[in-house]
Amino acid sequence: MKPPDDAAPRRRILLVVHDSPEGADAAAIAGHLARLLSASVTMLSLTHSFDRRIRAYQRADEAMGEVPARERLSAVGLIEWELPRIANAGKYDLVVLARLGGLDALTGRLLVPLTVRHIHTNVLLVRGKRRTIQNVLACTAGSGASDPVDAAIDLAQRGGARLHVLHVLSHMPLESEGPLEIGQLLELEHPAAQALANAERALRARGVQGGVRTRVGLVVEEIVQEVHDGGYDLVVVGSHESTRGGRLTLDVADYVIGHVPSSVLVVRAWAP
Repeated sequence: MKPPDDAAPRRRILLVVHDSPEGADAAAIAGHLARLLSASVTMLSLTHSFDRRIRAYQRADEAMGEVPARERLSAVGLIEWELPRIANAGKYDLVVLARLGGLDALTGRLLVPLTVRHIHTNVLLVRGKRRTIQNVLACTAGSGASDPVDAAIDLAQRGGARLHVLHVLSHMPLESEGPLEIGQLLELEHPAAQALANAERALRARGVQGGVRTRVGLVVEEIVQEVHDGGYDLVVVGSHESTRGGRLTLDVADYVIGHVPSSVLVVRAWAP
């Protein structure tokens, strides 16, 4: 589906560029999203090396293809400090960054969640070689005030992707183990029933293929298992913020970022 024919881009994407195959993968997804959302792209390099910075810009240019607008920024410093500073000051709608090469096993669990935690807008961590988004999972459990379903529906409709909405039932009677239909949840007067029914109606109204799924168990474990079972290339989660001992945490998002092989979009506020 084509993006709206607006006179000027209304959304701004900040893309962290790298002189690496992973950087090219992230740039390709950023270009894809820019076209779907009629957004402009600002490329940000955080390397000390001038040569690597130029090569990173070139890789990103080649991978993105045609996008409405581009800008180039550069800074030197630690990504967990510089990226939140620049992203928050620039009032971007989406920040896109790549998995960090061979260190991803470590940084995916430590450095990336730390960085995401301090960015005040939506953040997409790109993993894998896919250059478009085709199979999306939106997770409602543990999402707190930020609802990822609207963002997932918007992206799925614009890109013609398939979307499943997952809600993990963490407090159910033992005899109710296993997936439950929305009708069963309504009969049980479960608090999530109406929200899931609304999500299912929204999918149909927007012409998005897919549906609503439930799982019973621990939230983070069931999300990870669903991702592995469903082969999703994008997982959309909400930003459930809390403060513990003066430290801001994004519990579910942190875990998902560190434990799924797919790209992860952390939603804070998604403009319609």
